[in-house]
Amino acid sequence: MPDRRDRTVVVTGASSGIGAAAVRRFAELGTRVVVVGRSPEQTRAVADAIDAEHHIADFSRLYEVRELADELRERPIDILADNAGGVFSGRRLTAD
Repeated sequence: MPDRRDRTVVVTGASSGIGAAAVRRFAELGTRVVVVGRSPEQTRAVADAIDAEHHIADFSRLYEVRELADELRERPIDILADNAGGVFSGRRLTAD
């Protein structure tokens, strides 16, 4: 198996479900993982369980997306697993 310790993967929507499962698997493979989620408590818990860096961002708020990009800009990112999303019934307006 190739050495993945020099690789960094950023997973959005990683505070539960498929995103949380993905970060656990990436960690098992030895990859450096950055956990991104909307819920501070859930995101921190997932990151703590695999000893990973974490960031909080709600992608419905564009200023939070920009802040996250600024925080991550200085590091190399080898893989971006953009898992953030949701299914909503009806129309919903954001602040943006």
